[in-house]
Amino acid sequence: MKNKAILPAVLGMAHGVSDCAAGLLLGSLSSDQSIYSIAVMVMLYNLLAFGAQPLAGLIIDKLKSPKPAVLIGLAAMCSAILLFYINPFASVILAGLASALFHTGGGALALCATPGKASGAGLFSAPGVAGLAVGGFLAVNGIFPAAFMLVLLLVLFAAVYILKSPGLPYNFISNDAEFDKHDFVMLILLLAIALRSAVWNIFQHMEHGGLQNIILISIAAAGGKIFGGYAGDYFGWKRYSYTALLAAMPLLILGEHSIYFLLPGIALLQSVTPLMVTAIYKNIKKLPATASGLSFGLAIAAGGIPFAAGAEIKNYPSPLIIAGLMLAVIFMVYYSFRNKYKMQQLNKLLNYSNIYSLWLSRGKTKEAAFELTVQQLDALEEITENDDSWMELVRISAAGRIHDAWLALDWPEGFDELVLCVPLCKLVNWECSKCTVGMRQENNSCANDYSLFGFIGTLVMNGERDELLKHIKNARRILKNEKYLWNIHKCEAELIKT
Repeated sequence: MKNKAILPAVLGMAHGVSDCAAGLLLGSLSSDQSIYSIAVMVMLYNLLAFGAQPLAGLIIDKLKSPKPAVLIGLAAMCSAILLFYINPFASVILAGLASALFHTGGGALALCATPGKASGAGLFSAPGVAGLAVGGFLAVNGIFPAAFMLVLLLVLFAAVYILKSPGLPYNFISNDAEFDKHDFVMLILLLAIALRSAVWNIFQHMEHGGLQNIILISIAAAGGKIFGGYAGDYFGWKRYSYTALLAAMPLLILGEHSIYFLLPGIALLQSVTPLMVTAIYKNIKKLPATASGLSFGLAIAAGGIPFAAGAEIKNYPSPLIIAGLMLAVIFMVYYSFRNKYKMQQLNKLLNYSNIYSLWLSRGKTKEAAFELTVQQLDALEEITENDDSWMELVRISAAGRIHDAWLALDWPEGFDELVLCVPLCKLVNWECSKCTVGMRQENNSCANDYSLFGFIGTLVMNGERDELLKHIKNARRILKNEKYLWNIHKCEAELIKT
């Protein structure tokens, strides 16, 4: 096992034991009830424990303390087991709060332990559903191994305490793509279609097949999560997510008649969980606990809404709903791919904070300033060459300048050409007469509309795409060869006369 996977694996084991304890408490409250009633209580527990996770995540990220949250969550679960003998109702409430803290803190650590990979989230999330099912199974059979559960929780508490925390992203400046709303709306819609079939089929098989089916469904879900994390990393998150969810839908529909269709459908459905968690985290990288809470908490709590709605939802014709939603999905798949590529292109151009921080990290040298400015020009060239990103650049430039003349801090909400040369400007502390570019354009500032960089803004505003591509080549030539100057009157690159 690679070192990076050790912490997520230990957290996953703690996840399984913690959820097992929760299932044990819930099941023991109603051991004389039907399996269906137990499922109701599990759903209510989910609403309490997981619905609070986004708030818990925000607090944990604010305090920058995911590891203490995990330890407090495990300790609180131990207390909930002991409290069960005194006040079962209070015990369940404490268990719910413990779960909220543990899931968000543990999810954050797992995400940070495997940066850029979904495997960590898969290892952490997989044992949870199995643990909950095992806990319920023990309770229904009148088994309440409190001492054994306490020992396991304390051992895992010690293991998490001893293991070194991964690097946390709270002081990290990221230039990852802006949260792509269309992408996630589409994935959520696909999940909603799949869950529409899954929720009711699960309850049907729980009623007809009893505990055996609960265990089988739990194993399918856990295996799917582990597989999905690694498969997504290997095949690509988006490609695997779309394929898995589309394949899951017919299996879940057929699962109404046979658990042999339901099980692979559940596995495929759950296999997307670690990818969604990691994708959300990638877009809010300074908030790993919040990303975990939104994924492991809010999504699960929302899953209880169809169940709470009662028989009315059950009576809707699933094929008709799925057919209608699929039309929307087809359009959103197309639009999402197109929009995602456009945003990826735009975000190659770094904003003020990121380009400045990158220059600082490279020692604030003259060489680094030139290299990073050329890198910015290369990014602008790629944006200009692509039809969609070029149109978006023109739109951003036109909309922004009406309201704000200085937009270098606002990219990609606004565009100011000076964002291209931030390192050069900072190198000379904005004294243009000391800048190698300023000296070669008659000591003019690049804020001048016809200066080397100012002319870029003029061309973008006028929509002169071909001229801009030519000018970028001129700007690159001047930066790389000090024998060239910029004629601010003719807007041309010229060799310095000797």
